[in-house]
Amino acid sequence: MFPGAVKTYVKCIYRAAVCMRARQLGLRCVVTVRCLPSWCVGHRALHSRRADQLLTGDHATRDALALSQHLAAAGRGAAASTWARAAGDEARARSAFERAARAYQRALELAAGPLDASARTALWRRAGECRALSGRAVAAAQAVERAAEGASAVEALALREREGALLLQAGHLARGLSVMSEVLSAVGLARPEARPEVLLRLGVTRARLRARGLRYRERGEDELPQSALLRLDACGSVAQALALVD
Repeated sequence: MFPGAVKTYVKCIYRAAVCMRARQLGLRCVVTVRCLPSWCVGHRALHSRRADQLLTGDHATRDALALSQHLAAAGRGAAASTWARAAGDEARARSAFERAARAYQRALELAAGPLDASARTALWRRAGECRALSGRAVAAAQAVERAAEGASAVEALALREREGALLLQAGHLARGLSVMSEVLSAVGLARPEARPEVLLRLGVTRARLRARGLRYRERGEDELPQSALLRLDACGSVAQALALVD
């Protein structure tokens, strides 16, 4: 072991001893076992012991994020992922959106083995929502894009709509318009590129509406085909997003 490593090791052991003595005296200690590097003897055991102490403590004062960190350092990835998700939920409830997004992404990293598609989609969706609420539209769009990768066809379409809207909101017009074009293409529609084409389509549609009239028969959502509902949702979302930039 190198002299520098020996010095660091001794310092860590000293800090851990001070921490344990302070806790015996009922004091709140700033230095915890997190100061120990991974190569220290008993590193995982100390983190595991601290995690067990937090698990058996008072639920009202339990720090989910600290518990997740100790469980991760102890090599208990699945439990760490669960508590990281809980930490994200707590932070989101307190409107600490950036912290919540980091916790959700940490939960994804700590998950032992591949998560099922629905759980992964839910975590990425929550991370994207929190990024958007914290004012980081581009990061939110990236998280939403990851959420769409494992989602069902209908849910993926809604997520791509949200991704495009976030990109447009952030001023990334080329990427945002490209995503919106893909959304429309997925439901059998196309976004006109040139202004004359837009005016032509508008004139034709208004002529058809005048010839048909405004009469209609109200129908419930369950009476309409899924493809029609998807087109309606896509057109509404795209129109709302493009109204700000096009």
